[in-house]
Amino acid sequence: MVHFLLVTSKLILKGYKIMKKSLALLLTILMLAMFAFTTCSSSDKTKPMVMKKHKKGAGLGHDYRTFYTNGKIKYGRIGDSYKAKLVMYLAGNQFMVIEELIQDFQKKYPKIRSIYVETIPPGQIFKGQLLKQGIINGQKTSMNPDLFASVNLKHLKKLKAKGKMKKYMIYVHNKLELMVAKGNPKHIKGPKDLARDDIVQSHPNPLTEGIFKFYGSKMLKMLKIYKKVTGGKMCRSCWAVPGKTWFTSRHHRETPYRIEH
Repeated sequence: MVHFLLVTSKLILKGYKIMKKSLALLLTILMLAMFAFTTCSSSDKTKPMVMKKHKKGAGLGHDYRTFYTNGKIKYGRIGDSYKAKLVMYLAGNQFMVIEELIQDFQKKYPKIRSIYVETIPPGQIFKGQLLKQGIINGQKTSMNPDLFASVNLKHLKKLKAKGKMKKYMIYVHNKLELMVAKGNPKHIKGPKDLARDDIVQSHPNPLTEGIFKFYGSKMLKMLKIYKKVTGGKMCRSCWAVPGKTWFTSRHHRETPYRIEH
């Protein structure tokens, strides 16, 4: 199971399994607790899945979203990481639930008029945006989000040791699952079906996405289908097996987009 972890400055909760609706309550608790990174930071503010076809740049830019209380969503406004009323850097696997979750939250708390949410691999956030000044699409990004979530406990321990945060907690667990097209037209029953010749599939890449490097690849090897599924390739944004297996750059947004389009 993958542990998602949350950085806060005021609150510790342990052993809670929080489903999607409960996460909105958690956000409320954290807001009331005034969670934040400490000011000693810079003053600047798997899932193996199945797809229909490859589409270059699937969902590009949708990892950086600003939500407004009027229902509008703006994409790629990196500068909002300094200006939004609430700034959250979250692990990419939460990409799929964020739109509904944040909009529900803002209906209950309309005074929080803008929420900037980033959903990319937490290792990239940790190394490239929190430990040093980050640059995304040519723009500086804040080193002081209100909230940071990771799948790696070591990230949080290091941030705490460096004095960039005070406390952290485990707030949800999740399992590896297969994502299929609506209605499951290929009748996929489990991971062994990934070896079928009639399946076109999308996987996190083995170079920068830990969910495949540490979990997905091991599963395929245990099933003795690793070579057939991956062709033994180690690449990113590429066909590992031409026309059959695609390795993404960011699986959490690319694969659902390809399935739907």
